[in-house]
Formats: sequence, C-alpha cells, structure tokens
Amino acid sequence: MKKNLKEQLDKLWATTINSYEFDILSNSITFEIESLWSGKVEHYTVRFLKVNTWYFVKGCAEFRKEINDPEPWECLEISTIDIVDNVKMVIDDELNILERYNSEVNVCIEIWSSLLLIEAEAIEVDGVTYPLPCKK
Repeated sequence: MKKNLKEQLDKLWATTINSYEFDILSNSITFEIESLWSGKVEHYTVRFLKVNTWYFVKGCAEFRKEINDPEPWECLEISTIDIVDNVKMVIDDELNILERYNSEVNVCIEIWSSLLLIEAEAIEVDGVTYPLPCKK
C-alpha cells in the first residue's frame, strides 16, 4: 500500500543524513538517511527528481556568515522537511539581468539551523515516487 507523502516526510524529521549527492547533470538530489526511534534503526533513500532550483542558507540572519573551519557539526540532522507553497525566490539586481532566474520552491528542509530550499517535480522515498505541486 502506497503511504501518503506527508506520512513519509514526517518519518524523516530528526533523522541523520549519512550521505548526499547533488547531481547537476541529472537534475536530482539524493539523501541517504538514518533514523533511530525507540532503539530501532531505519534507513531511507530520498531522491528529489527534476530539480531546477536549490538554495542553501548556512544559518539564520547574520549567523550565516559565521563559517567555522572545520565545521563543528558531528553530523547533518534534518530538523524538519515540509512541502511548501507560494515560496518565491526573487533575485533583485539593479540591471534586472538576474530576474529571469527567479523560481518558486516547493520543498523546505531545515538542517540544524540552516535551510535548504528545493524546487522539484517529484520526490522518491524508498523507490516510491510522489509528485510535488509545481507551477508551470
């Protein structure tokens, strides 16, 4: 039985990203994820398909500029992952050259205090593909 997407994404909150791949040529982002709930370890493969936008912000507000080397995180933890609607990424420049690169993201992932925004056509969780709401 195919579970609904919200149910699948809810299982990914407070999980650890063991590996990730941003494949620019195939327009995909893949995470290998591990969760530990009640002493039971679960593994998930999450793949975003037909990705046309991804935007990462390292920390909130001015904290995003505080880059430590090496990074103090022991692991990458997904705090939350949600499907979002009406989130526009607008690039504003004086000459209006970059405005053609505006986008509307539909996935929001908090990784600790950082943020990854993605615009994709679908998400695949353990081999099951779910379409995402997209503006055409």
